[in-house]
Amino acid sequence: MFLQTIQTENFIPLIILLGIVIVFSTLIYVFKINIKAAFSIQILLGIIIGPWFNQFIASQDMERVVQVLYVIGFVLLMFLSGYDCNYEVIKRKEEIPIVRTVVKMFLLMYLLSFGSSLFFMDYFNNKITGIILMTLVFATTFAGVVIPLVHTMGIAEHCTGKIISTFATIAELASILGLSAFMIVMRGAEGQAWLLIVILIILGLLLINRKYNWVRKVDEAMPGNHFSLKVTLFILLVVVLLSDLSGGEYILGAFLLGMVLKLLRPSDDVILTIENIGYGVFFPMFFVLLGTRIDIVYFVKHQEIWLLTIILTLLIILVKIPAIMLLKWFNVRTIFSVMMIISCTIIVTYAVEHIGLSLHIFDETFAEALKVASIITCIIPPLLFEWLMPRKDDIKHKHIHKGIDCNA
Repeated sequence: MFLQTIQTENFIPLIILLGIVIVFSTLIYVFKINIKAAFSIQILLGIIIGPWFNQFIASQDMERVVQVLYVIGFVLLMFLSGYDCNYEVIKRKEEIPIVRTVVKMFLLMYLLSFGSSLFFMDYFNNKITGIILMTLVFATTFAGVVIPLVHTMGIAEHCTGKIISTFATIAELASILGLSAFMIVMRGAEGQAWLLIVILIILGLLLINRKYNWVRKVDEAMPGNHFSLKVTLFILLVVVLLSDLSGGEYILGAFLLGMVLKLLRPSDDVILTIENIGYGVFFPMFFVLLGTRIDIVYFVKHQEIWLLTIILTLLIILVKIPAIMLLKWFNVRTIFSVMMIISCTIIVTYAVEHIGLSLHIFDETFAEALKVASIITCIIPPLLFEWLMPRKDDIKHKHIHKGIDCNA
């Protein structure tokens, strides 16, 4: 009788998504396709199956199951994005001033993002909030795909890889913080902003534990118990929940925890286990689900949003033009590749699209154009980056910069 009460039909979305991912991986192997930015194709697959998949899930009343899979993938992706933060670029002094250069690029990009958002004032019912949200959209970078791609291509320890990763981390963290602050202000009394203090206390206690490291001691005392993994996942769920209840974005907690955990230097087995679960199962499904959120039928039928989509896509890329500051060290091809990859943006865009519609800041036409534009930046630019980016540091005029060693 107990087994009969288990609703195994809830496995259907999981079976469908895993089946699609398995078929995709098999085809990649059979046809010997060498592509690092596999997430771009997975998003494209989601767009293709979206009309059928969404209709089927709605007819079976399984939206909640799909949402759970989406959130799990999202949280794990943001956690690992924060964990991939490279603190060595701050400590080392013999290399190109990466942090200083990236900060200059970032500030200039924010000015361009603000200016670009002014072009769309006619689409906003509330001008000020619309400009704020669009500035965050233009200024963000999807570190969740950018940093892993840099590692996959084997350039993480090159100067270009460090610059890209550092920029992506700063840009995404700033946008998530800005979006969370915006939501807390807009929700007012509905949110519980004091919970953010609780999150900071938790993260602070973790840093204090760095000295005593009692978690690792328990792990060593009970081998095979995976105590560190349990503690990591427990804290991850807690900070994500508190971030959401505070009125901000739940991804903020996941991202910050990843950054703090990197300082604690946990066991490699813990991170490897989470990476295997994420990259092997949840991330491919997450990217397919991202694609299914594009209403391609609506987009095709409403030709008036095509031009708007093109303009948004171009501006998302063009505001990254401060990357030309790197011409001091790199050639034009490398600079263009960097511009392409740091143009990837989708997470903040999806959040802004949802916020904009719920607060009636802009209409569905603008929201759909915004989503499609962000999807395009996660399909075409990464593929161009993979094709154009040199696999080794292509630094110009090394003899001019004494003491610089970018081949660390």
